[in-house]
Amino acid sequence: MLRCVCAVLGGWALCWGGVAAGTATLVAAGMDFHDAETILQLLALVGWLSLFLWAFACASARRVAVVLLGGAALLQALGWGLPALLPFPH
Repeated sequence: MLRCVCAVLGGWALCWGGVAAGTATLVAAGMDFHDAETILQLLALVGWLSLFLWAFACASARRVAVVLLGGAALLQALGWGLPALLPFPH
């Protein structure tokens, strides 16, 4: 059960954090917000599927939980913190 929950929700949370952090970074680099968000959401779909499959192929359910939830926490913190730190174009 832990593996299923981590595969679905942990993979989603990690991809969501990656989209948030990546969007902030690309917008700060000068890309249009909607273009950056669309590109990263398309990549996140492939990333989520890869993480989902890896979660069931991995030998240890504990490793799955640590990697997905730890990575999700880190990327979401970056996604929320980066907009305050990066210079955005006007």
